[in-house]
Amino acid sequence: RRIPKYAYIPFGTGPRICIGQALSLMQIRLILATVAQKYRLVLPPDQSIKPTLFLTMRPDKEMYMQVIPRSKKPNMS
Repeated sequence: RRIPKYAYIPFGTGPRICIGQALSLMQIRLILATVAQKYRLVLPPDQSIKPTLFLTMRPDKEMYMQVIPRSKKPNMS
């Protein structure tokens, strides 16, 4: 199934696009990189994700994740 081109436009489009788009996207990348360095996010075995179109894309029901701290010493294998 193909998602329509304009199904997800959180910052708008065209001449009235949000001026904070670049800053917001950079902040999201920085936060995700920091979380990925410090933790492993694991989907529990009984959990499944089905995306649903609304104003933005979101899961069809509540989504639970297991947050597992990464070890502090580097893996040298």
